[in-house]
Amino acid sequence: MEVGTEPIKEPPKTKKDGETITGDEEPGDPAFMVMCFGMQAVFLILFAIGGEYRREPTPDPSKFSLFQDIHGMMFVGFGFLMTYLRRYSFGSISFNFLLCAACIQWQLIMFGAICEGWNGSPPGEQLAWGNKLRKYSFSLDSLVDADLGTAAILISMGAVLGRTNPSQLLFMALIEVPLYAINFYIVIHYLKITDVGGSITIHVFGCYFGLAVSAMLGKPKDTINNKSMYHSDLFSMIGTLFLWLYWPSFNAYYAYTPDSQVSGHAGLIRGGDRTRAYVNTILSLCAATMSTFAFSKWIKKGKLEMVHIQNATLAGGVVMGACADLYTHPAGAVGIGFTAGALSTFGFCFLQDFLMKLGLYDTCGINNLHGMPGILGCIASAITVGSYSDKTRFGRNMHFQASYQIAGLCVTLGIAILGGLVTGGFMKFVFPSPQSPYTDTDNFIVPSARSVDFFRGTIRGKKGSELKFEDIEN
Repeated sequence: MEVGTEPIKEPPKTKKDGETITGDEEPGDPAFMVMCFGMQAVFLILFAIGGEYRREPTPDPSKFSLFQDIHGMMFVGFGFLMTYLRRYSFGSISFNFLLCAACIQWQLIMFGAICEGWNGSPPGEQLAWGNKLRKYSFSLDSLVDADLGTAAILISMGAVLGRTNPSQLLFMALIEVPLYAINFYIVIHYLKITDVGGSITIHVFGCYFGLAVSAMLGKPKDTINNKSMYHSDLFSMIGTLFLWLYWPSFNAYYAYTPDSQVSGHAGLIRGGDRTRAYVNTILSLCAATMSTFAFSKWIKKGKLEMVHIQNATLAGGVVMGACADLYTHPAGAVGIGFTAGALSTFGFCFLQDFLMKLGLYDTCGINNLHGMPGILGCIASAITVGSYSDKTRFGRNMHFQASYQIAGLCVTLGIAILGGLVTGGFMKFVFPSPQSPYTDTDNFIVPSARSVDFFRGTIRGKKGSELKFEDIEN
């Protein structure tokens, strides 16, 4: 993910069925339309059969504001964060949009079937495939759970960004969403881990599912366009700032101020302190930002690397997800965030290239932003709850709760990695991969690569048909 400052070269030619083609031609993704129409038809049928509105008192008005914050993070934050690739900005933001639209619907159905039970029955008592068919209901909490679950799929998309066609992404979402719901149900309902902001259930799960998929897809055909440029990095910073500003809402939504409330998706009891979650998350983000700037300047010998600023500054929000509502003390939140920023920066500087040499390609560096900080957040939550002396929260000794936090991490890693390997195998051998990785030419109508400069923008004063490649070099 280096800035493309080298001289512009003519786009390389590739082969398809023995015929020479250029980046101007679109190999196509014939499976996409079938996947898109088929999935939406299935969603329509399932909503018609089992969907219903939840009858409940009017929620706290502040929850609508929190929902809008989280909703914006999915569509704007994640979307713009991935636009750093110099010739894949259309695909980054458009396929993010597509996955959000598909995954929100699929998450509502899967959470209703797996986590909520039917008609408010206790979780697991009556699943969708049970003997008696009853309806599942939706509420504001259900929409938030759908958004939070969608975040895990968008994180996985970051590992394979630019290397997959939209049909492959839709198939990945089709498999990952139910696995996410199953894992969430196991670690929250049975193990009763504390993870209000999803360090474990969202970030770790999405990261290592995506990396497992990437491992199965293997090495891309070429990596010449796996880099950024000046204005694509600037667009990416829009996503960074959007996520940074609204991450406290992401972590605090289920940190309820009352002692306990029942969430809309599962009848699962989750309690905490929302104000504490806001304070902890903001302090952690600020400390991670300071840490990122300092270590980036130090490692790069006096220069700042934009990929660090775009990503590692957000590690404070990731790491605080598992203990946002816990009493970490403000100093503890600062220390955890600072450590996460440093860990993420070092990951981008050293670990990502090492993994690439091993054949594991991580386009957006999700292991550095979501994986390692998520694991660190789990460890921090285990230490924090292990220091408690009361049994009021989960009905068990808090020293045992620390071990349950680690157990939840292990379960999440197991389901994510195994599920990702299987899903990635199907994506590689069943669906077509892009002919030109990290470019929009396979899936979008774009200006001719020989008539318009992809790197500096359209050349004004001439129509595209009048331009020659020599005009771009000049």
